[in-house]
Amino acid sequence: MKKVLIINEGYSDNFGDQAIKKAMVSLFQDRRFEADFLYFSKPSVQHLPSYRYANHVTKGASKPSKLKGLLYVLYWLRINKNIVASKLKENQYDMVVFGGGQLINTSGKIYPSAFATSLFWITKFIKKHSNAAVYLIAVGCANKFGYIEQYLYKKAIKKIDSIWVRDNFSNLALQEKFYRKAEVMPDIAFYKTKSHCLSEDKKENIALLGITSFQEVFLKYNKENPVTREGYYDQLFLKVQEYQKKGYHLLLFYTTLTDAAECKIFQQYVAEKHHLKINNAEIENIQDLENYLLKANVVFSARMHALILGMKYRCHVEPYLISEKLKSFNADYIQSDKTISELSDDIENTLKLLLNNE
Repeated sequence: MKKVLIINEGYSDNFGDQAIKKAMVSLFQDRRFEADFLYFSKPSVQHLPSYRYANHVTKGASKPSKLKGLLYVLYWLRINKNIVASKLKENQYDMVVFGGGQLINTSGKIYPSAFATSLFWITKFIKKHSNAAVYLIAVGCANKFGYIEQYLYKKAIKKIDSIWVRDNFSNLALQEKFYRKAEVMPDIAFYKTKSHCLSEDKKENIALLGITSFQEVFLKYNKENPVTREGYYDQLFLKVQEYQKKGYHLLLFYTTLTDAAECKIFQQYVAEKHHLKINNAEIENIQDLENYLLKANVVFSARMHALILGMKYRCHVEPYLISEKLKSFNADYIQSDKTISELSDDIENTLKLLLNNE
């Protein structure tokens, strides 16, 4: 039996990351691989934390610090070196897989991202302590990086044997920034596990309206055309009115801690400005989210993996196109004629040689 180490953000508070971990582990286990897991940005975290989404509140943005960012590269090494090295030395992995997710990303600040730091050190440890082949699978790649980030990613990517990206945008960015060719494949979250079997129960007349963090996400992708938080909420309220006119039972939902906090602020804004009460979906884990998706008819979101999960649960999905990444995803997948089963088959066929466990 072959052994694989899967490395991604599967222990983060983002349900999309948790869905990626679930799909990637299942992909290999369905083919009788022994699969281990390592939390990409925080290897010292060994289990999924118990996040309290309902109680999370928005915190003020911390002041960027160049010194703090540079020291983090060394701090990461101090905290995680022994954990990563021990895992690699104690296990004879046949391969190490990074992915999926937006793992080649930028902090957008003057200091390097945690992802750049993690990929730099972990690939270094793999080459030192293991003979395993190293792959990036179904990853997303940004197209703008700081100088130090660019350096860290460049050094790490040279140690990768083969790369698969999840969209054409990432493929072009990878070639432009790091001169590496990759193959495009569907996002790993599209993979249908052998246990993924939906009941034939009828959908209910529910529309799930995803609220995304204004500070963390919306502003990040709209720097050139800044909008106030109130302006952002006014755009979202237009969707509220649209779904109400269509007779849907509307629920706000979230897929991260910061989104959950934003949900409550938007809920209060609508109550005060429009004298309208909208309920939040009560979601504390990915199973809760999947239970809502089983019943929902429509999913509106600016979170790519909320849309993918909606598609897997036979919802009509509507993307809030706030970024080039979402526009690329919309063109490649939502507007595509391919079914979830066909996309899942594409994943298996693309990785056919890797998945051979003979």
